[in-house]
Amino acid sequence: MDIQNLILLELTGGSYFKSDKLAEKLGVDHQIIDCKDVVEVILQLTDEGDEILNSGSHEYRVYCAIPESGIPQSDILIPEVKDDVQHLLLDVKESKRPLSDNEKSQLKKRKLVTESGEWQTAQFKAYNFYSLGAALPSGHLHPLLRVRSEFCRILCDMGYVALFLFYRDIFFS
Repeated sequence: MDIQNLILLELTGGSYFKSDKLAEKLGVDHQIIDCKDVVEVILQLTDEGDEILNSGSHEYRVYCAIPESGIPQSDILIPEVKDDVQHLLLDVKESKRPLSDNEKSQLKKRKLVTESGEWQTAQFKAYNFYSLGAALPSGHLHPLLRVRSEFCRILCDMGYVALFLFYRDIFFS
């Protein structure tokens, strides 16, 4: 099992733990964990959203309120109406699936959902900016730097002296 799943198992336990103790328990370096910001927006239904969830959208109720004898059959274009707004609100209520940006904006425009704001009061552990992080692989010169150092070595072997000044002049000695 990888480290990520083991950490998630510890987090689902509900108890608090120290990351250095967990690193010792898992047998990994304490500084190996890479943190990423994750933005999660949680939508909640407003009072009007709850009402529409329970009894259907306003358009659907108007359609259902039309008496069968009041409108001729030729005026009705579709025989059956599906209430998409109610299904979207049900998805939000049960957190079944993430909504698309278009669906979110439509529900927000109608003031049927609001963002929870729960993230504003949540307590998070501060970043450790003094951690060492993972060691980066190094030791190879860029090919152009390799050629430059070879030219410098050849010229120095010929008796030239490299002065590392502002203009980097090379004088014959």
